[in-house]
Amino acid sequence: MTYPTEKQIKKANKYGIQDAKSGDWSSWWNKILGVAYDLGQAGIDLSDQPVVNAHRWGQTPDEGISINHAENTAEKGCSCAFLDDNPDDNYGYLTQASGAECVAIKGVLVPDTGSDGEPLVLLTGKGVDFD
Repeated sequence: MTYPTEKQIKKANKYGIQDAKSGDWSSWWNKILGVAYDLGQAGIDLSDQPVVNAHRWGQTPDEGISINHAENTAEKGCSCAFLDDNPDDNYGYLTQASGAECVAIKGVLVPDTGSDGEPLVLLTGKGVDFD
């Protein structure tokens, strides 16, 4: 998968904010940018959100956006087990217990959480290896 850059994510989000005001609409070349745009349409501004390193249990979703399996809906980003600056807040213990690999990721932090309260990021790539 080709991950968008931080700049592309924030630009798509900015267009979503602008289009929400004007009534215009755009589609995007990948699902991550589409979610960034949709967040802008919903009034969520990513312009000041940091790019963070994080880890998740299991490989990243094929299109970069996690699924809430209980409700069969897309999350607002890729779910994380923990942000590297706060590894004590670890989500996904059941996945960890199943033997899933801990994968390093990085992305723009979404100012919202997933269905289980976990952090979400819009992926910009794989992160550093887990020690």
